[in-house]
Amino acid sequence: MATTTLEEAKELAATGFDNFTTMNGIQIFRKPKMFEKYRY
Repeated sequence: MATTTLEEAKELAATGFDNFTTMNGIQIFRKPKMFEKYRY
């Protein structure tokens, strides 16, 4: 999941995503390992 605005980043952080890295001004988030079992 990727965000380009502060509001999007806040929303993802509030739902439990971890900030992984930033590339070219875009923040990349990933799901924590505890959610892997709920993958569809």
